[in-house]
Amino acid sequence: MKLYFPEIYPDELVYSWFCRYMVYSGCISSKAAIAQLLYSTKSNPGIESIGHLNKNAEEQIEQLYTLDTLIVGHTMFPQYARFLSLQKQKEALEKIKKYDDPHKAVTILPRSDKEKYLRYCPLCAKEDRAIYGETYWHRQHQIRNVDICPAHQCRLENSVVSAVTQRIFRFYPAEMEVKDITPVFVADKDKIGFAKYAVDLFKTAIVQEDVQIRAVIFDVMVGTKYMRGQHRNMAQFADDLQAYFEKMGINTIVSMNQVQRVMLGESSEFSAICQIAYFLGIKLDDLLKSNITEEKVILEQKSHYVKNRVIGDWKKFDKENVVRFEKFCRGIYDGTAKEDGRPERVSERMIYRYLGVTSYGFKNMPECMNVYKKYVESYEESWARKVVWAYKKLKEGDENRNICWSDLRKLSGVKKKYSVDMCIYLKQYADKATYDSIMQLLKKN
Repeated sequence: MKLYFPEIYPDELVYSWFCRYMVYSGCISSKAAIAQLLYSTKSNPGIESIGHLNKNAEEQIEQLYTLDTLIVGHTMFPQYARFLSLQKQKEALEKIKKYDDPHKAVTILPRSDKEKYLRYCPLCAKEDRAIYGETYWHRQHQIRNVDICPAHQCRLENSVVSAVTQRIFRFYPAEMEVKDITPVFVADKDKIGFAKYAVDLFKTAIVQEDVQIRAVIFDVMVGTKYMRGQHRNMAQFADDLQAYFEKMGINTIVSMNQVQRVMLGESSEFSAICQIAYFLGIKLDDLLKSNITEEKVILEQKSHYVKNRVIGDWKKFDKENVVRFEKFCRGIYDGTAKEDGRPERVSERMIYRYLGVTSYGFKNMPECMNVYKKYVESYEESWARKVVWAYKKLKEGDENRNICWSDLRKLSGVKKKYSVDMCIYLKQYADKATYDSIMQLLKKN
């Protein structure tokens, strides 16, 4: 069957392109369009990716655009792969081209409550209609933590189209959903500046070689108050960064845990690195440069831990850090330090890394040790807390929702084989109704 695709517009989401295809091809429903484009009518490709194309659609699409062009230039792939190593970028791209679940190819964090719908700029829509005769869904309007159009300095508006994966997938053309409304202009120069920084970074071509992001950030931190000799004062840095973005009012502010993970090379999360780099005033060209010397990379690696011999006054160090340490432990324990809100177990390894000390050094910090004792728990207790949190989270906004154990497992991260061990702790963290419901789920499965 011959398929007739319209031309794809600049910065247009593949999802938006498929929406316009549905209209132009005369499909009477999303299901009909899905049958022509995707591997199965039950396919749910997600709005940010490309989906599992059927063979006929793939062959005809590749006569117009390569899959590489569509994935890199017309999905949200750059937001999730920008700071991966070159090898991991290639592996992620290949997985998506082979129609693996994008969540298995790259890390995609849950959306904040303010980012659950496709967004648009009223003035961009007006320009689209003047140039193309219709508007479309722009990628740059969907970037996490960007709620301003930097080109027009006005607020992005929420549509009624959910950006979260739905059980029943539908195509919603922007021309039918985007309203002609009066734009709300923004005067906050810092917020406009951050939005422009994130959008420009997103649109910049992905560098075809590894970039030492940690070393670039460390190089800029040298000479600032966030360096203690040759070592980093990450607690102070995270506090100041969070205060800065709280004042700015962005949707999701990077946590201390996320800052630590970026600086340890354990996270390549786009928004976290954006916030760190913008706060430090790192220009995009400098952030993406690959000419950091080997000497600076070694210095950055040596800055990970504050060795015991560096700390001369343990009593003072203990007192200086106890308040921040309490905040750190509480954030991990109750989940407020994580973007998805899931509580975690506060481990010894985690606290040693945060404080930059060894287990031996930590024994010289009685005030911090007393704080840590408040949060010590077994794995079984931690699993129980996570399951109760997940159950309540799933019930939010819909008390009548039917929940399966697979829903709890996916959200809590707790495997079924651990359920017996955690059961004795459930009553400590759940009311009777919640406890009974969870136990009923366990018996069914």
